[in-house]
Amino acid sequence: MTSFLFFIAIVYICKLEDYIMKTVTLLIYFLFFSYSLQAQMMCDPPVDAPVFTGASIEGCEGSPLSSPITVTNFPGEGFTTQWSMTPSPSPNLGEYPTNSYPGVVLVTSVPTMYYARFYNVAMNCVSTWSSVLVMPVFFSIPKGLGNITRCDKGPFTFNVGTLTPNETAQWSTDGFVSIFTGNEFGGLVDPGNPLTVQLRIMNTVHGCVGPTSTYTVTAQDCGPAPDIYTSSVAIGTGIAGHADGDGTNASFNGPQGICWDSSTGSYYIADAFNHTIREVTYSGTVTTLAGTGASGHANGEALSASFYKPAGLVYDPATSILYIADRGNHQIRQLHVGTATVSTLAGSGGAGFEDGTGSGAQFNNPTGLVLYEGILYVTDHGNHAIRGIDISTGEVSTLAGNGTPGLADGTGSEARFRFPWGIALAETTLYVADYGNHAIRKLYPNGYVMTLAGDGTPGYADGWGNGARLRHPTGIVAISNNEVVFTDHGNYSVRKLYEGEVTTLSGNGTPGQQTGSFSTYLNPVGLATNGYEILVIDAFSHTIRRLEP
Repeated sequence: MTSFLFFIAIVYICKLEDYIMKTVTLLIYFLFFSYSLQAQMMCDPPVDAPVFTGASIEGCEGSPLSSPITVTNFPGEGFTTQWSMTPSPSPNLGEYPTNSYPGVVLVTSVPTMYYARFYNVAMNCVSTWSSVLVMPVFFSIPKGLGNITRCDKGPFTFNVGTLTPNETAQWSTDGFVSIFTGNEFGGLVDPGNPLTVQLRIMNTVHGCVGPTSTYTVTAQDCGPAPDIYTSSVAIGTGIAGHADGDGTNASFNGPQGICWDSSTGSYYIADAFNHTIREVTYSGTVTTLAGTGASGHANGEALSASFYKPAGLVYDPATSILYIADRGNHQIRQLHVGTATVSTLAGSGGAGFEDGTGSGAQFNNPTGLVLYEGILYVTDHGNHAIRGIDISTGEVSTLAGNGTPGLADGTGSEARFRFPWGIALAETTLYVADYGNHAIRKLYPNGYVMTLAGDGTPGYADGWGNGARLRHPTGIVAISNNEVVFTDHGNYSVRKLYEGEVTTLSGNGTPGQQTGSFSTYLNPVGLATNGYEILVIDAFSHTIRRLEP
């Protein structure tokens, strides 16, 4: 009996020890858990939460961020920064005694949130979590673009529209082996050989590109060429002289330039070898506005002023100023029609090639002018360049060409001209009659120059693009955005470039003075239009022809 009781006592003591052990174990777990909780307690006094440089950070999708995620208010010694993908009690990206996360942050297609908080090592306490969003660069989506169909080799143009300041458009026709940048891209397309044009947007800050869009440009047959125009003598006796009067009673001597005044319906004529500026009213009356009839250089009262072989003209109805390319004086002059006075806008009076302001700039035989939004565009014939003048300041800059003759497409100084003559404006694009290259060129707003017709070889042939042959084109006027008419001086004809096709409107390649449906010319050099008729200067016959369908 005693032995049994002793056994029962031993069992009871063992169970009691098991209970005590379990109790001690639970107590240890409790103390450890309490310590863990204490590490997550907020600091008192509070520590400011981390501050990032912005609410989000952009990067290129599929690539690491170019710089680490950084907070700007790291407390300093005694603190660490805890990083996490979730605001959980235990940070899952590590803890570092710096203000930036040293790990690799890969940018994914889905925006990802990163969290940070400060941890005080001595006090075993933390700040609240702060977050920053890591997101891929988003690109502008081009609108209004699609496949294009043009007449045979007709020129085409794509325009991507407005992008953000950190974006640029990249264009290519060979899978981005060759890349062209800018909001606009254009060219010619061969019949039967569709052209593939690719576009992507590049973020210039991060250096990554968006998805590629692909467009097809196709050429097709657009039907027969335009009808031949008929010509008649509108003004001039046909004999060199200097006489005012009505219509064919007035006389000129080698006139060169002509422009239309939309406010009055009059035309202004640069009577080159009379060294004067003449006006032809809507009714056909000719009067002399400026110049003495003798060559020279003098400003002042219009009829006492002098010029030397004036050429190109353009009139600004907003200011009543007629701008004159005073070719022989290598200057751009101004005739203030309202006050009948002449002044010099730019040019030193001596031949040269120099940008600058007013008389500090130099030209070499300027010939053609056109005005757009306060900028006077000049064909600087002897400098093989296109120049621009801010008419409010007289500041001259070179827009395309660099003074070296040649035939090369390209942007700005990369382009080459050879004695450019006439210039015309269609919407925001300039067309240039490249006299020495026997070609018609196009100058886009971004400074890119493209050849539309002719390839530098003189000849006389209608056709498409570089298959057409011209010989010393001079004057040029825009009829619409895709249509220009020009005087083909060396071929004694007036021709038209419409969507890449050159056709002859008047003249047959031989000199003469015949009018009508089979007209001939001696020296067609300048032209202008009022929208329903075209006036053509035939310099050597000293007449102004009227051209009508």
